[in-house]
Order: sequence, then structure tokens, then C-alpha cells
Amino acid sequence: MEKALWYNEQEEELDFVTGSLMTVGEAARYLGVSRKTLYALMEQGRLTALKGKKSVKLIPRESLDEFRSRGELT
Repeated sequence: MEKALWYNEQEEELDFVTGSLMTVGEAARYLGVSRKTLYALMEQGRLTALKGKKSVKLIPRESLDEFRSRGELT
């Protein structure tokens, strides 16, 4: 599996990431929420977001699955 180096905003550090990454739009559809709601969840620190070049944000699918399993969406 390929590794990618991303800036983890929540941890404020560079990190190597493996696994499935989703764009904000893909992650919003995956959770069944709007992009605006997804950005709010990231701002609140409830979802891990990775920052790439030019402010591109990617969300690890693992983070989305953990969020779902906590039952935070009602």
C-alpha cells in the first residue's frame, strides 16, 4: 500500500497516511451530510482532516468510520 505525507491539522504535525482518503465532497456523501456540516465537524475537531498542497483537505475513511461508530450523527 502506498504512503502519502500529509499535514494533520488536528495533531498539528506531518504524518504518513496509508489507506483510503476521501475529498470533502466524498466524505460528506459518505456520511450523508452537507459539505458545510462536514467542515463544521472538522472545525470542532470531531473529524480528522489532512491538509495537502493548496489547502486541499482529505479525510481518512478510517476517521469517518470511527465517527460513525461513535454515533455522533443523529
